[in-house]
Amino acid sequence: MKDISFQLDSGTHTAIVGGNGSGKSTLLKLLLGALRPFSGKLEWGMNEEIISSEEAPFRLSFTGPYVELIEELTLSELIRYHSLFRPLQNGLKAKDCLEIIGLETAKDKRLSHFSSGMKQRVKLALCLLSQSEMVLLDEPISNLDRKGIEWYQNVLKDQLGNRTLVVGSNHIETEIFSCTDRIELG
Repeated sequence: MKDISFQLDSGTHTAIVGGNGSGKSTLLKLLLGALRPFSGKLEWGMNEEIISSEEAPFRLSFTGPYVELIEELTLSELIRYHSLFRPLQNGLKAKDCLEIIGLETAKDKRLSHFSSGMKQRVKLALCLLSQSEMVLLDEPISNLDRKGIEWYQNVLKDQLGNRTLVVGSNHIETEIFSCTDRIELG
């Protein structure tokens, strides 16, 4: 990935699209602050205030298919644990989160017994329901069936609010349906 220059304005919805190996996940990890660029500059700002690279990850929410969950925990335990470190937005409580995920009947089930689609719903919900100013999603519909994709689209519409959204995708329209801007890689 070379010679990329762009600005994400507050409240915009941007898709980072490209084929496998084009650098979508790497770019998202750079935006998150999990990776540092070898050259060039990456700046975060809010209301004309520069945000340090150390502070940026605490103001962003991120998930991807490779993000691991603590599989020894039940769903209820994971939500409570997650909210200790990342408060839920708009005063949501753990029970609200369970309802939004739509897995209330599995609340006492260990995550190790969840299907890959159920795990993806949990990851997306924790990301979208966490208090943040920007949401970064890498291949959000991975492992989701048709019903799961509809759930993702509805939760995104209902919970994103005016936050900035960046979605990494292989040009899958159901994944980037709300994105009005695109960054093409590869």
